[in-house]
Amino acid sequence: MTTAGSPHHRTRAYQLVYCRLLSAAQSRGLVSYAEIADVLGTLTADHDTIPDVDQVLREISEDEHGAGRPLLTALVVTGKGIPGDLLFSLARSLGKLASVDPADEMKFWMAEEGRVYDTWKRNATTT
Repeated sequence: MTTAGSPHHRTRAYQLVYCRLLSAAQSRGLVSYAEIADVLGTLTADHDTIPDVDQVLREISEDEHGAGRPLLTALVVTGKGIPGDLLFSLARSLGKLASVDPADEMKFWMAEEGRVYDTWKRNATTT
């Protein structure tokens, strides 16, 4: 699933969020930012501070991109049911999106969401 050599893969925060996103992908669902924050909030007993949602999502996006997979973080949405700016800025920084036009961003999101579902559907049936 992830590259074993990277140190953040060993963090509980990364693993919890990654597993939640993978579950959403396999069930063709979405995850809210609030839900990710709640997942990370369960770690307060283990940490002095709650891990940063955006940082964990950034690490997951970079790893998925590095592994040649679509961005699992395309499944993370705001309370309005659409992705936040983080997805689009990450996609631009990874070379997956060039435009800043909101219509192009929405097209990218819908296409990336479909790729996530297709990728993890195939993986779910082969494991």
